[in-house]
Amino acid sequence: MTFNMFLQANQPGKLYRAVTILVQVFPRLLGLMFLYAAVLKSIDRTNLQAVLKFDGFSRSISPVLAWIVIASEGLLGSMLIGLSPRKWLLGAAAGMLAIYTGQLIVLVASDGAPDCGCMQILTLIEQQQRDRHDNIMGLSRNIVLLLALAATWLQVPPRNKHPRSST
Repeated sequence: MTFNMFLQANQPGKLYRAVTILVQVFPRLLGLMFLYAAVLKSIDRTNLQAVLKFDGFSRSISPVLAWIVIASEGLLGSMLIGLSPRKWLLGAAAGMLAIYTGQLIVLVASDGAPDCGCMQILTLIEQQQRDRHDNIMGLSRNIVLLLALAATWLQVPPRNKHPRSST
């Protein structure tokens, strides 16, 4: 029994409507976040390319990888905004967030790691402290988003591809 079914059976009303609205709104907000991040990265790829270089990618391949990351983020964000929630789409968003979270764990655990660019508005802190702080904040944000995405995924009913005929 999903939480959604539990709410329907035990507490119809405001809470059920709130969960139903959240299932529709959260993926679109996440899509806006991905789209916004893609736009920012397309304007300034400096932090992204620094992270790719830190990961060991050569200078010749990192611009191509940067554009692949930007295009993937933009496409996923657009799909989350434009399509009704589907488990495969939420799974793709969770996969991307999991990859980003893994990258942030590596950056937080490494001395001298570059800034992920996650929180570019914090310019008053000394650069090295800011780099680590940005990486930790990005990691925290991704964990919260992954948990919310998992809760949303559990509420989306599965779609039948081909209904079986009784003949």
